[in-house]
Amino acid sequence: MKIMWSAIATAAIVTLAVAAYWVDRRPSELAMAFAARVDENSARLVSLSELTSFPWEAVVFLGPYTSRETARSAMGFEWKDFETFDLEMSDSFSLAVFLKGNQVIKASKINRCRPDFGGELLAKQIPPSAAQFVIDRSSGCATFRAANQVVPKIATSEQAHAF
Repeated sequence: MKIMWSAIATAAIVTLAVAAYWVDRRPSELAMAFAARVDENSARLVSLSELTSFPWEAVVFLGPYTSRETARSAMGFEWKDFETFDLEMSDSFSLAVFLKGNQVIKASKINRCRPDFGGELLAKQIPPSAAQFVIDRSSGCATFRAANQVVPKIATSEQAHAF
């Protein structure tokens, strides 16, 4: 009986690992929506709230080679799944990390230039009201820029507790 349960547990773990690998390799709905906006070839306003179908309080964009410490500082808490993305060693994608309170509710890989994110958007919490972008194509790589060029700073939980 013990051998049967062990075999079932092993099969379940292998199945979950294969499924996780496969799901991680598919482009997310958000990544596909971003790419569609880039492909539209227009400079119109892109509102992140229109591209998401779930509630969120802030988004943090993490560019290629972002360190765990930078991610922690931007989010205001330690994200235990950060290393599963291997962002510190990759230049092929960025991450869009959606937060609700002190919890990551969704993280999506966004391929480079599909779009990239302007420096003013990286490693900071952006509320839905400020998550409006224009597409800048001047560098030859589609880049989302803040539509209002001023992204309000949200105090992270660490900063709020410091006062």
